[in-house]
Amino acid sequence: MNFKIQKSFSVAGLSMAETRTITGTGGLPPLEVSAPAGKAGTLTTRTDNDTGTATLGASHGILTGDRVDVYWIGGHRYGMTVGTVAGTSVPLDLGAGDNLPTAATAIVVCKANNYPFAFTGNNLDAIALAATGSGAGPATDTKQVQFTFVDGSNAFLKSVVVTAGQVWEWTSDNGVTNPFAGMAVASVYVSNGDSSAASVARAGGLV
Repeated sequence: MNFKIQKSFSVAGLSMAETRTITGTGGLPPLEVSAPAGKAGTLTTRTDNDTGTATLGASHGILTGDRVDVYWIGGHRYGMTVGTVAGTSVPLDLGAGDNLPTAATAIVVCKANNYPFAFTGNNLDAIALAATGSGAGPATDTKQVQFTFVDGSNAFLKSVVVTAGQVWEWTSDNGVTNPFAGMAVASVYVSNGDSSAASVARAGGLV
């Protein structure tokens, strides 16, 4: 099975192109899922780096005990646990990633949905993650999809944030250390940092 990479670049009137193929014995089951839009709100209270309370709009749909990712301009925190929800008040705790921003910062809170995506990191030859949707580039960095990989015990292994309209990739021939080396990935959590529209999250790989 092959993993084909094609890229083209244009800068100052100069065009460049790249095409190469990675060959492996098998492919990962392709993942293509809708990532519903997150819920816009404000970090009303900041208790510490990983604890605070968000105020979201009515009918936000976030429930007590949900696992959520939180996005803001310049940062994101993933795998947070929702405390006891009271109307539009949504307590947030724990997780990993960037420290929560200052109180009164505009944020997007999105439930992280889990999907099977199992592979042994040491066997990986290539992997690509993509997010398509309303985001066309990095200018507004909440237009992102987050992929959080966990093991069979739901323990965190690796998180990758992909700006909508772009592709994150790793291949065994690019001279970069395998980012999944030593990991036994069982599944991936997916969330959307854009509150205005759903995105499509795609993941595929070669072993």
